[in-house]
Amino acid sequence: MEMENINLLSNGDYKRLGKRIRENRKSNSDIAAGDYQMLQDLRMTYREPLSVMFPVINNLAHKVDRDSVCTYRIKRIESIISKLEREPDMQVHRMADIAGCRCIMKTLKDVNALFERMKKYAEKPNHAFEIVQVKNYIEKPQATGYKSIHVHIALKALKQKVIEVQIRTLEQHNWATLVEISDLVYTSQLKELREKGDPDLFEFHKLLSKDDKDLTLYDKKMISQISGKFRYLERLGATFAKNSLELRTKRNGLKARSAGSYYLISTDSYGHPEIYQFNDFSRAEGRYFEMFKENSGNRNIVLTHFSNVSFTKISMAYSNYVMTYNATLLK
Repeated sequence: MEMENINLLSNGDYKRLGKRIRENRKSNSDIAAGDYQMLQDLRMTYREPLSVMFPVINNLAHKVDRDSVCTYRIKRIESIISKLEREPDMQVHRMADIAGCRCIMKTLKDVNALFERMKKYAEKPNHAFEIVQVKNYIEKPQATGYKSIHVHIALKALKQKVIEVQIRTLEQHNWATLVEISDLVYTSQLKELREKGDPDLFEFHKLLSKDDKDLTLYDKKMISQISGKFRYLERLGATFAKNSLELRTKRNGLKARSAGSYYLISTDSYGHPEIYQFNDFSRAEGRYFEMFKENSGNRNIVLTHFSNVSFTKISMAYSNYVMTYNATLLK
């Protein structure tokens, strides 16, 4: 199946699209099929800049840490709509994270080294991208406890297509995905609503974001109490064990070492994962959009790209979809 031709729209078209979507969600009305198609077409306009910039980022990361995990994805349609709801002044075509790369490094030293390499690369006269903005949530963590460096980059000839590169340690990544696992298992919406989603779970994850040396005795007591209240370890442990058994047979059918592979990963509200592999971007995106439109089971669906990566690293990078393991629970 080939992707349909993308309709190029004006800024005014996108502004009207955002207005219609907000009005639909406010009145609990269905979003028109044509508007969904416009969002999909917008997503696809990021294919070219990603194809140029991701290989450079991936190469820089592996020069720092040969075991680093680099991946990219184009923002899910549901997430675009949710962001339009949360941020009334946001214009859909101005979002800086519709296309995103993520580099997961072993140590904080590696994170900073990659960041420095990106800055030096962007200063070269023949650079493939330039740095538009930097948000360092490691130096100044968010109120939630989230830590990562966000580097917004763009092609010199296509500055309106900004790509967000997230650089984080494996420990920071595990914490961020655990928040999303909690949202799935407890339908808490912590990532979007923060403490309004659930005050106790919010505090639980905020405490888990601390370095071990900074945890007080009171902090540890609160972690234990909240974990017990939600039977957190029992519920997640049971889900992880079940999925590990179910995925053992599926993983044998995936050629995870294949270069340039696209993985369509989805999970339902019970944490039951499905994984499909594609070698062609258009077919992968076409299947994603079909699954999105047919998503009667309200599954979380993400399409991601890896380059020469193992199934174990796929499971680690998207533990909030695969749901088999998360090292943050070993604190």
